[in-house]
Amino acid sequence: MKEVFPFIISSEEKKVFKSLPNEEKRGKFIEAIKYFEDFLRLEPDSPEAGGVKEMIEELKKQKGQIDQRDRKAA
Repeated sequence: MKEVFPFIISSEEKKVFKSLPNEEKRGKFIEAIKYFEDFLRLEPDSPEAGGVKEMIEELKKQKGQIDQRDRKAA
């Protein structure tokens, strides 16, 4: 599965993101989802809307995987 790293550009920043505790990762995914949902509310007819919707779904899926891992660890 292609991983989505919200607001992260460099490979070094990706390493930092991967090392974050799950709670911090979850917060980054929530922040990114909100950002993209806000974009769609403001620009629903944007040519990028389809790609943004796909990005939101991928972010939600990855956040769900973190949630599931936490439930198993509890």
